[in-house]
Amino acid sequence: MGNKSSKPPKHPGADKEAFLRPALPPGTYGSFPPSFSLHFLGRSQDTKADYYVLGIDQNGPVQPLNAITIHKGTVKHQVTLHAGPNHSDPPLGLAGTEKLFRSMSIVALPAASSGPDGPVNQIAQLSAQKSIKFDNFNFTCPVGGAQEQFEWRSDNVLKPVEGKPYERTLVRMRNGEEVVGRWTDDRAPEKSAKLGTFQFEGSGATGELGAYWALMAVMTLLRISQVKWEASLAADKMLAGAAKVALLGTGLVL
Repeated sequence: MGNKSSKPPKHPGADKEAFLRPALPPGTYGSFPPSFSLHFLGRSQDTKADYYVLGIDQNGPVQPLNAITIHKGTVKHQVTLHAGPNHSDPPLGLAGTEKLFRSMSIVALPAASSGPDGPVNQIAQLSAQKSIKFDNFNFTCPVGGAQEQFEWRSDNVLKPVEGKPYERTLVRMRNGEEVVGRWTDDRAPEKSAKLGTFQFEGSGATGELGAYWALMAVMTLLRISQVKWEASLAADKMLAGAAKVALLGTGLVL
């Protein structure tokens, strides 16, 4: 994974032009293995970004595949998936929020080819379908020349199964609602930099859905994960603040 003693790179700043810049290389969708894991690396020196990596960690050290930058602060472009294992590698996909403080998410992927005025990123929406028990997200993606609907479905967040890690499945909404991907949380993320594992399944694993779809699946997973991490961090801060207020009320000082 590199030299552990080296400091994370200084974050150059997220592009505030949202999702049309930087222009992504047309027709470049990357290549992902049937299964990979997601690992946290650290925060940039200026605290404006968190660094992650997609990798393979079966039976040995992690083999890094794609670096990920999570841009902090009040910006629309919040997630960058890089085309290689270094955070200096060019972007492969972008994601973030359509409007600040709104739930609608945006994913930007490379176009199939350049237009007359140069490459134009392909923009897609990721819509949250939240309820008390479930935390689902929908998106549309071209497959074989036609638009298809896909849905990320969560486990029951109110009734987790004892001994079973939290999972999120990616469902193709045609063909009997086939499961084409599965994310599984790591059992003890607080003890490791590994956050979980993603696996392509069914037609998602055969290549039938195409390279563009595979990149869309990865980008929507990263965006959903980022939203989840930010919400968890905000909840932890609220609990810590409430605990401080409670202690002040008792006259105790830590």
